[in-house]
Amino acid sequence: MVNEPILILGSKGNMGKRYKACLDYMSIKSIGVDREDQIPRNLRRAIICTPSNMHTVSADQLIELGYKDLLIEKPIFNKECDFEWGLKNEHLARMQMVNNYRYLDGYSGETIYDYYHAGNEEPWENLFQLIGMAKETFYYSNKSPIWICVLNGRKLTLEDVQRSYVEMLAHWVKGHEIRSISDAYEWYKKAKLWQLKWQSDSKQESAQNDSQIRSFMS
Repeated sequence: MVNEPILILGSKGNMGKRYKACLDYMSIKSIGVDREDQIPRNLRRAIICTPSNMHTVSADQLIELGYKDLLIEKPIFNKECDFEWGLKNEHLARMQMVNNYRYLDGYSGETIYDYYHAGNEEPWENLFQLIGMAKETFYYSNKSPIWICVLNGRKLTLEDVQRSYVEMLAHWVKGHEIRSISDAYEWYKKAKLWQLKWQSDSKQESAQNDSQIRSFMS
């Protein structure tokens, strides 16, 4: 099974290119396609890194083509009905959510993120893993020109994050569980609530977050 090529659906995007680089590094063959391309039927495993609002549509398409093991970019669910779809179809294929940060967990302490560009989607989607995994207060700012990230008390580097993708994929291809549909849904609810609070935060609380980040990193 490990030597079987892995499909990358959404291969032209940044995440698709990352997964190809990781699999190449691991000497695992991959086949990259996008939704408009013809998708091969004779494979078992696939990584889905299409836009978030297309994750369940993409998974449904692959399941219909006979794929049995899907690793889906985070967040899997973009809306409530996506979870209902997941529960209805989880017996048809093993569906798991990308969670490379699980290999970087500090397990205790504050979670912090400060960078001027967190991503191209909504904040709750860009920060999904940090929000989902945070065990204590999550401090967020989008001002620093230098990437700052602390996960449950562990200060991360970009190299840590890059290596964590390789470690996650190595476990996934061997059949280990990464993050279940139920966990993905619980994180979805937590992240959506966080965004509602973040959007209603006063400038005073925002300033408090910035002060806390500076204090931790000093």
